[in-house]
Amino acid sequence: MKSYAMDEIIQRAIGKEEEVSSLYQDLSRRITDPATRNLLKELSGEELKHKERLQDFQRRKADIGLGIKSLEDKRISDFLEKPVINKYADAKDVMLAAIKDEEDTRVFYVSWAEFIIENEDVAGLLKKLGEEELKHKARLEERYKQVFSPEN
Repeated sequence: MKSYAMDEIIQRAIGKEEEVSSLYQDLSRRITDPATRNLLKELSGEELKHKERLQDFQRRKADIGLGIKSLEDKRISDFLEKPVINKYADAKDVMLAAIKDEEDTRVFYVSWAEFIIENEDVAGLLKKLGEEELKHKARLEERYKQVFSPEN
């Protein structure tokens, strides 16, 4: 079992936010629909705001301990298939990839928040970010429904 330090968890979260923000910028360049393109750009900016919140938290709380449970990395996510986005991907694939990334990021935050047992500040931040990722996912799903299921 591996025990994780606060800095390691926050660094992973920062990396996740950077990754998703970059993905949304890339995906926005592939979309021809202006409303979807704008949504992806807006979400990219929100992911960068999450990164800034994490960095600010890291600066303010650099010397506190997490008090987290030891956990074994079962590496289940290694077996999950991530949508392939390449130059041939269509708008539907792009939207599905964005939805999947929001869900993955939400699960990342919620999972880590469950293991924090002594530091309510860290757990609260991670839970809040998980809630925000769920809101992003809902917005993407709504847009997906509008574009690809207009009869609903």
